[in-house]
Amino acid sequence: MFALFVATAPAWVAVAAVAAVAAVAAVAAVAAVAAGMVVSEGFDYAAKGIRSGFDSFIGYGVENWGW
Repeated sequence: MFALFVATAPAWVAVAAVAAVAAVAAVAAVAAVAAGMVVSEGFDYAAKGIRSGFDSFIGYGVENWGW
């Protein structure tokens, strides 16, 4: 049995290498999705802040300057 394992070692090395590359790719994909979610949330937060500031500015103008 050991002789069979030794004889097929190059194939096992190739399988292990492919598995390692697949694992790294999976981790990279998860990291990319997570980073995209963080950036998206940041854009949403910024848009809400800009909208809130604009609404406050218009509200102040209506109340105090008769817009």
